Amino acid sequence: GVGRITSSLLSTFILFIGISIIIFFLFRQLWIFLTDLIERKEEIRDYITLIQEKVTQSTGFSIYQQEEMLRDRLGFFFEMIQNVISDFLAGLTVMLVNFLVVLIYVLLLLIKRDKFVDFSMM
Repeated sequence: GVGRITSSLLSTFILFIGISIIIFFLFRQLWIFLTDLIERKEEIRDYITLIQEKVTQSTGFSIYQQEEMLRDRLGFFFEMIQNVISDFLAGLTVMLVNFLVVLIYVLLLLIKRDKFVDFSMM
């Protein structure tokens, strides 16, 4: 049959490929969502213009006043989004490093499984 080290490497590699495929499809869906959002930019812009006109009719704030208020709010919003994205990327990096460490531990456990079985049977 196949040697212990080879089978351990192969099973760890298959586990890595499986999880990588799942991560790939998650990022692919995110990319599709962002692409769709970019394609609908004109529709979104028209909708925002319609909302601005309704706000002007309802409240009496001019479009210039609305833009000033929006600019103030968006500064805070973009700062918050930047923090969320940086935290997400930091968390993703830590998760990928931890995943790599777990794969190494699984590989070592599979290679040295006889010693762990002997130790647990004591």
